[in-house]
Amino acid sequence: MGFIGQTLAFSTEDNQISSEGSDNSESNELDSKWLLVQEIVTQVVKNRNLINTDLSDADLSRAILSRADLSGANLRFAGLSGASLSGVNLSSAILKFADLRGADLRSAILSGADLRGANLSSAQLSKKVKGAKFVHSTEISESTKRELIKNGAIFEDSPSDRKSKYPPINR
Repeated sequence: MGFIGQTLAFSTEDNQISSEGSDNSESNELDSKWLLVQEIVTQVVKNRNLINTDLSDADLSRAILSRADLSGANLRFAGLSGASLSGVNLSSAILKFADLRGADLRSAILSGADLRGANLSSAQLSKKVKGAKFVHSTEISESTKRELIKNGAIFEDSPSDRKSKYPPINR
């Protein structure tokens, strides 16, 4: 018990704090993701190829992504309020629970996109929505909803969708 005043000394030369020489591919992917997010937020990103890019949970509010290709991108829980997404290819993109309040989606391609649970309050929507899922999306007016359904969008609570999902039972 007489060791209270004793200190331990060691060299940090052999103990790498950085990721050099170690396999941190997941960490590097995360770093590159957030660097890309920073680039998107601070610069105008037009005509950019972002196919299948993971931008989930990213705050891209007011970002300018006009005519970018985000087909197949993961934008789950992304903050896209006020973003300029005019002419963006979002076909088959995952936009579950994304915040799209006030976003400009005019001329955007939303075919096959998953917008379940997305907040679309005051968003300007495209008519290119065939197969896009708006199930439980919030803040869509009834007239806009009817127009989207007419153009092929899927709403769980619309009668035509119930028919296709649940065929009649023959007895």
